[in-house]
Amino acid sequence: MSRLGWYGLLMFVLFGCGASKLKPNELFLSPDSSSEKIYILSAFPEETDSSGLYLSALLVKHSNEDNRQLIAFVTTFDRSTQQAATVPYFIDSLLQLDGTSFPLLFKSSSNNASATAFSCSLERCSIELTGKTTDAELKQEIEFSKQKPFKSKAAGTEFQLTTLEPISATLKQWNGETSNQASRVKLHTIDNGAALFESGSTKNYCWLDCSISDSVDCSLFFQYDSLGKITPIYSTLPENVLRSLQLDTGFSSLEQAKNDSFTVFRMNYPTNLGPQILSVRLLSQEQSRVLTKNTFSVRAVDILINNRLTGTGILYIL
Repeated sequence: MSRLGWYGLLMFVLFGCGASKLKPNELFLSPDSSSEKIYILSAFPEETDSSGLYLSALLVKHSNEDNRQLIAFVTTFDRSTQQAATVPYFIDSLLQLDGTSFPLLFKSSSNNASATAFSCSLERCSIELTGKTTDAELKQEIEFSKQKPFKSKAAGTEFQLTTLEPISATLKQWNGETSNQASRVKLHTIDNGAALFESGSTKNYCWLDCSISDSVDCSLFFQYDSLGKITPIYSTLPENVLRSLQLDTGFSSLEQAKNDSFTVFRMNYPTNLGPQILSVRLLSQEQSRVLTKNTFSVRAVDILINNRLTGTGILYIL
C-alpha cells in the first residue's frame, strides 16, 4: 500500500475512534461519573390519540471498592389496551466497561444462563433495552437522529442533575415487535440521588416528563408532603406557571399506584389569550405488578389545557 494509502487508513481509524468518544459536555452520561448514579428515561407518543405506547426506565447504579451493582425498573404502558407492566432487574455485578466511549453499556458480568439478564445500550443514535427474567422477556429499541454531540443542561441542584434536551425519536421495537411510533425521548441523570431512596424518609418526590401544545416539552421535579405542600427542585416550566402549582386532594393516592383516572394536579397557564388551566391527569391502567412507596411507581399521564387534551407524558413517583 502506498504511503498516501496508509495515511488515509490511519486518518480513517483515528477519526472513527474519536467519533465514539464522549465529548466533555457528555461525561455526565458515563456510569463512572459518580458512585451513586441514577438514570431516568422517558419515551412517550407525540400524538395525543388513544393508541399510544409509553416506555420508561429507571436505572440506579451503585459502586463500591468491590463491584458495581444495578437496579433497573422498566415500565411499559399500551394506551389502547390499558395494560401496564413494570419489570425489575437486580444485577449484582456489572461488567467493567469503558465509560468514556459510546456505546455506553450496562450489562451483567455473569455468564450464568439462569441468572437475571439485562442490558441497556446508549448510542449517539439509539437506545436499546433487553432483558430476561423467569417471568418476562424485554426488547425495546428507540432510534433518533445522530447526536453530535448530545445537547445537555446542568441543573445545578443538590442532586447534581443533568438533563438532555428532548429528542424526536422513533420507537422501533416494542416488546420485541415492530412499532415505528413517533415519540419524544427525554433522559436525565442524577449523580447524588441517595435522598430519593432513603428508607424511612418522610419526603415524597415526583418527576414529570411531558409535552404540551405545539410540542413544547417540559420537565418538573418536586418534593411534596402529606398536606400537598410542594417544593420545586427543578423545572423547565415558565416561572409564573411554577408558582401556581397546586395538588388536589387525590394526589396522595399516587403512593398506592391505584387505577384512578381522575387523580390530577393543576397549574395556571397564562397565555396571550389570558389565563388557562393546565392539568396533569393520570391515565387509568391495569398494572400487572403493584408497586408501593417502598419502591416507586410510574404512570402515563394526559396533559390538558382548559379540559382539552393537548399532550402526553410520564410521571414518576420516587
